[in-house]
Amino acid sequence: MLYLPYRLQRILSRRMPFFPTCCTIFSPGCCVETVVTQASPWIPKRVKHRRRYVDVSSIARHLGRQFCQALPGFHALTGCDTTSAFSGKGKAAAFQLVMSSEVYQRTLKLLGSEFAPVNLDQLLSACERLVCAIYGYESDNVDQVRYKLFCAKAAESSQLPPTRDALYLHIRRANFQAGIWQRALEAQPVVPDPTAGHGWITAGEDLAIHWTTLPPAPRDVLLLLSCQCRTGCTSGRCSCHHAGLPCSDVCSCQNCQNMASALQPPVHEPSDNAQDSDGEA
Repeated sequence: MLYLPYRLQRILSRRMPFFPTCCTIFSPGCCVETVVTQASPWIPKRVKHRRRYVDVSSIARHLGRQFCQALPGFHALTGCDTTSAFSGKGKAAAFQLVMSSEVYQRTLKLLGSEFAPVNLDQLLSACERLVCAIYGYESDNVDQVRYKLFCAKAAESSQLPPTRDALYLHIRRANFQAGIWQRALEAQPVVPDPTAGHGWITAGEDLAIHWTTLPPAPRDVLLLLSCQCRTGCTSGRCSCHHAGLPCSDVCSCQNCQNMASALQPPVHEPSDNAQDSDGEA
């Protein structure tokens, strides 16, 4: 993408006798298609053993400029390689929902326009209303939608919408990723640290997703969770380990390696030499 405008500029500067009327971009992923809808490329698609070329410019004209500008935010919010998706909610239904509402298009258009949006609270609230609509509710409180779906038993617990706390962190990650795509044509874009309030944290030397700042469940509920493992509680088969919780005294597991004491780093006591040196001082 960055090479494309550079190459066109070189062609114009040399006054070549021909000028390319179109260009073809080879890419296996759909993230490039999200970025190039405002250009006029052709993207090859392989259908069985044949290759056909998709005119992205005609698709962009059909969708409209505002929707094309909202596509990076849409793709980042509904799930891409660097952001999680909503379980059980594909892109097709969300796509139709956004196409039918200019309000949602304007909301998604704002994602990525700034890495640190001035009106961050308004952006979070607008995206929250969109997520509630994806789950079939006209609401501005995703926690209430989550509660209604839970009471109606309309979805498995793993397919409930995220909490507001988890959703706001997800929106921050989507805004960060969309911001990188929005600057795809900049040679040296200024990208902030993803751990500086953008939904990621450092885990050792790795970058990890900051899923939530809240405990996974109220304390009284956590006390009811127990397991009966015999393999050390180190795999996803352990209900406590699967929930990201340490085993407790309520559990009847054997050879447990998931107790809170085993997960905490050892506390280094001061040595006798250090105490002696302090005494001599």
